[in-house]
Amino acid sequence: MYENRPARYNIYLSSVIGTMSTPTSCFGSSIEPKDLVPTLQHLLKPVLPNQERQILVIAANALAAMRTERTSLALLKFQERVCILTPENTFVEAALTQRGHWKQCSAVVDLLTQNLFAMLRIAPKHTTTPAEIQDFFEHETNIHRTLQQLSIRSIPRFYHALRTPSSDFFAIITEFFPEGDLYTKLPLAPLVSLKIFHSVAMAVNDLHANEYVHGDIKPENILLKRNAQKQLIGALTDFDNTNKTNQTKWGGSINYLAPELRNSSSRSHPSYQSDIWSFGVTIFVTLVPADAILRFIHSTLDDLTRPLTRDETLSQFIYDQLRSHMSSALRENESLIDPVANLLSDMMSINPENRPSAETVLTTIETILSQSEDFNIDA
Repeated sequence: MYENRPARYNIYLSSVIGTMSTPTSCFGSSIEPKDLVPTLQHLLKPVLPNQERQILVIAANALAAMRTERTSLALLKFQERVCILTPENTFVEAALTQRGHWKQCSAVVDLLTQNLFAMLRIAPKHTTTPAEIQDFFEHETNIHRTLQQLSIRSIPRFYHALRTPSSDFFAIITEFFPEGDLYTKLPLAPLVSLKIFHSVAMAVNDLHANEYVHGDIKPENILLKRNAQKQLIGALTDFDNTNKTNQTKWGGSINYLAPELRNSSSRSHPSYQSDIWSFGVTIFVTLVPADAILRFIHSTLDDLTRPLTRDETLSQFIYDQLRSHMSSALRENESLIDPVANLLSDMMSINPENRPSAETVLTTIETILSQSEDFNIDA
């Protein structure tokens, strides 16, 4: 059946697993078989100029494979791009947006609606065993599915989990955030940042209320989009280290790691309190973007000769930095500096027991923002 297919193209057959039920309006109706070939031809023509015949062969083979094998997924690879055909959708990889240790994130286009989605493809940079990749994929799929079923606010919506029988392709399709991540947007105006953190605080609060620890809160793991009022809002993502409180494992990013987790000999595990520390550092370095901030925090944590004054030293540093960097930016809202400094001092307390709950963080941010005329909690 595939004798005329160009050698450098591969077609994989599989089934869709972990699919969430989605309203028809999200994706549109299925592509009709008679429309598949011309649709793919139109889409792939700019990518493969002067190769229309090969495009037709690719599309025809994919269609024939789906019919013959009665499969719910056909996966095409061409020039390092991926085209995924399912009964509900036809996704084509548009561009690689980010690559991490375990995953690479690509923007994919749904041909039916021309809407963009995110494809998280499991593709480890480091050497791993097939079993490790399988375990990672299952964790990602299960955690995305579970968090969506729990109606956790301010996280990317989960749509599909896909894999091939030969286990050489694993991917998750989620909501696409066109504004990228928070780290690439810095610096932002203080009020804009606080509004983003309001939505992130909802996610952290919901996670903790359902006995989950995120385990790796940082600017790179906060995705951005605009709401109906064109305001930037955030969503917490990257659930590699997310687990129930009684199943957490050591992990996270060193710059945002809580003091109790920094000592390799410590028996501490990620907790609600360590999430609050990471969230506090994330807010701080967003409001006061400077490498010196993280260096000071680390030097303070490493100064074991003055354990009784470290909290006081860090609190004073937070206040001084916010006063220095936020005064001119806030102008008429300068009164927000003190409550923000107090919140961050509490979140970044050296003693985990002194840190506030996620619910307290959320309500405090709402109270701070309520002093701003253009803030609407329901927006």
